[in-house]
Amino acid sequence: MSLADTMHTVTDWLRTSAGGRAIVDQAVAAQDHKRLEDRAAWAAELATLDAAELVEVRDTYEPARAAALADVKRHDAALADARERLVMIEQARRIAAGDAAIRGERLRGALRASASPLLPAFLSEMRALARATFAQTDTVLEKRLDGSAPVAWSNHGSVTARLDAIRSAIAACDETGTLLYAAIDESSLTAALDRLRATIPDLEPRPRQFRGVSAA
Repeated sequence: MSLADTMHTVTDWLRTSAGGRAIVDQAVAAQDHKRLEDRAAWAAELATLDAAELVEVRDTYEPARAAALADVKRHDAALADARERLVMIEQARRIAAGDAAIRGERLRGALRASASPLLPAFLSEMRALARATFAQTDTVLEKRLDGSAPVAWSNHGSVTARLDAIRSAIAACDETGTLLYAAIDESSLTAALDRLRATIPDLEPRPRQFRGVSAA
């Protein structure tokens, strides 16, 4: 039998006599009184807590919330203004860039139209030299008894280096280069072109032992 069942049994037994009933009634009344006291204490504590929470919300959080909300509204307004200014600046920038591009192209056109005839002559010279250089590619094969023919010698490296130098010289004088738009006199331009010619290496000559051997 559990403790609760035992208590009920004792209570029922006490109620069978007048004295026992008085004891039980007194105990029940004491329990009710204690329960009411506890509830009153809890209700008072809850009321105090609610009041304190209301005071804290009113005195601490509400002002802070109002200040934060004002900051948000102020920053939102500033952000909207900044975005509007950015749009205006971007529009002005595009217009200015377009105007600058038009002016730049007009000036480059004027410089191209007034360029020295030395420049197109030099470009023709370099393109002809590139074709001649490519045509001078030379390879000597070593023919063996087994039928194989590995490369014994080739000027491919020097052809490549010479063509690279020719392309660089052309790039310095064409519409992407600097000499076409430079404000220099004929003598200075001639010297500049001669310096470009000097950067072009010679082709590697065929070694003596392979002279007279047919090219591959």
